[in-house]
Amino acid sequence: MSSFWQDVRFSFRTLSKSPGFTLVAVLTMALGVGALSSIVSVINAVLFRELPYENPDRLVLVEGVNLKDDTQRLPFTYPDFIELQRRLTTTEILAARTDSRTFALRTTEGPEMIRGEIVSAPYFPLLGLKAAVAARSWPRRTGSAARGWRSSPTASGTAGTEPTPR
Repeated sequence: MSSFWQDVRFSFRTLSKSPGFTLVAVLTMALGVGALSSIVSVINAVLFRELPYENPDRLVLVEGVNLKDDTQRLPFTYPDFIELQRRLTTTEILAARTDSRTFALRTTEGPEMIRGEIVSAPYFPLLGLKAAVAARSWPRRTGSAARGWRSSPTASGTAGTEPTPR
């Protein structure tokens, strides 16, 4: 143990002889530790924490896949969503959403452009959330109202089986 303390005293004597190098080395290590801490915090928040939803282990995402190219995601149309909702018996709730888009929101100061999604009625209860603003409910029919949708919704729902214990 005495050789350890001799090495520490020698290191301090050597570093005190060149204060410029010592300052650069300490600042470099401080920046490295800070950067590593930030990266670990982001990775922890994105990969390891549970989703901030009610029963996140029971949420599933249903997507269409091109059988020729497994990497290509295919959207559901509104009639596809209605048919899927009718046929699926393994889900408690099935909700749909469109990809994010820009909307004009009328305010007292005039129109304001905001980003948002068109979602089906059970979307927020599925996630255990309350909608801040709701324009109107998703149409219940598959006729002309369904053809008015400009992009296809993605279906998501909760699995009907019990969650696996952790």
